Amino acid sequence: MKRILVVDETKAVRETIAIILGSEFSVTQKSYFDEDSGDLSKDNFDLLILGAPSQSEVDLSSPIDLPSGFCTSVLFLVDSESMANK
Repeated sequence: MKRILVVDETKAVRETIAIILGSEFSVTQKSYFDEDSGDLSKDNFDLLILGAPSQSEVDLSSPIDLPSGFCTSVLFLVDSESMANK
């Protein structure tokens, strides 16, 4: 079964994606604020779904740091509210 990692600051977004994709994929959910997330580069995910954090949390103009050795396809989720002030 293909493995998907969903990283988003909003629990509702993570859970919605898990519900939609969970019947066909193994979905793992993480928050930006999870302190017990461990070393993600050791996990073998087929897809990373990465929600753009709000501007109050992170500067969206800077690249997002992924763990070294984390080689997978990435899907960025960006909503219009996150980008409205750019």
